[in-house]
Amino acid sequence: MGFNLLTIFLLIARLFDNVICTQYIIQLVENTQVNAFLKKHDIDVMDSNILPIEIGNSFIAFSGDLSKEQVSSVFEDNAAAAISTEKYLELQGYLKQTDAPKHLGRLTKDSIKSSQYHYANNQYIFSDTSGNGVDIYIVDTGIDIQHPIYLQNNIHKLIDLTTSPIPSGDFNGHGTAMAGIINSDPFGVLKSANLVDVRVVDANTKHATMSRVLSALSLIEKHEQKTMRPSIIVLPFQTEKNTILESAIENISKKIPVIIPAGNKHQNACKLSPMGIKKLSNVLVVGSLEYSEEQNYLDIAKFSNYGSCVDIYTSGVDISTLKTSSNGGKELIHNVTGTSYSCGIVAGVVGYYMSKGMNGTDAVSKVLSSPLVATRSNTSIKELKLFI
Repeated sequence: MGFNLLTIFLLIARLFDNVICTQYIIQLVENTQVNAFLKKHDIDVMDSNILPIEIGNSFIAFSGDLSKEQVSSVFEDNAAAAISTEKYLELQGYLKQTDAPKHLGRLTKDSIKSSQYHYANNQYIFSDTSGNGVDIYIVDTGIDIQHPIYLQNNIHKLIDLTTSPIPSGDFNGHGTAMAGIINSDPFGVLKSANLVDVRVVDANTKHATMSRVLSALSLIEKHEQKTMRPSIIVLPFQTEKNTILESAIENISKKIPVIIPAGNKHQNACKLSPMGIKKLSNVLVVGSLEYSEEQNYLDIAKFSNYGSCVDIYTSGVDISTLKTSSNGGKELIHNVTGTSYSCGIVAGVVGYYMSKGMNGTDAVSKVLSSPLVATRSNTSIKELKLFI
């Protein structure tokens, strides 16, 4: 029995456990009208739960529930630039309860050029105006704005795209941990930054659908166009290689830095998405480092992805941050591990430079000027430093 290309595509898709087989994302060629395309292929907006997605000037797509016949029709249409099954994108973090935060001290150690910041006994002394006017969008599980440490911070909820929307809170904890690393008073790199909560992960899962993330990116770009404030997107997810996801990120305005984790699979990051994206002036892919002061070594963390697609490395093991109170737990602080949390540190540094007047691409370039260091395994990598 022979197989056509569509049949092979559908068979391969079913081999992956993060695929939602009846739902698809269709990227269209530039200037294609979504409504006309849907009508051409007899796709009803309501029946198929169609969600149009536009990012930048040239990324046009839609997601929805399509029959095999509709997919077959779309597959043959030259106006369809790419087709992907709906996918789950996994958060990239682990939890471990210990203490003694050092990520802020490590960040500025050996890079201090003024008295504004200081490293001594893991203390991080900062300017309370650094970060003013900068918006950092956290596409994640939500942010626990009722956390006692967070009651006075600048946090705004943009939207909840999950199937179980909540007015506030974070029943998973990943987004709150990210937020704590970025702008909380005890642990944040950029304590005066604004955080914008974009919830895409349901309470009982550790992943978001790709269409949900694409919709979030589209909404963020539109929101930034209204606020006209310096903005950064933190996107702490990974999936297998996917051209639609990477194309969407490529079409985000270059003035908006996008911070992506290298991933926690201990493999070449170039083989995954979105961390395998081509080099862009506004995108940073972040790996994790582990340190041992007792044994005086630095190395890529055992879980961290690596390779030429990773732009910068920073602390990623036992990072002290906030623990969500949405679940009723008594513990308000914990330590976390993962490349997601390394992203939070980098986002704070990028935001620092933008708060001082740099545009997004210049801030990314400044991060990339961090020094090369040799790891214990004799690999030469760039370790993030904050230059004042």
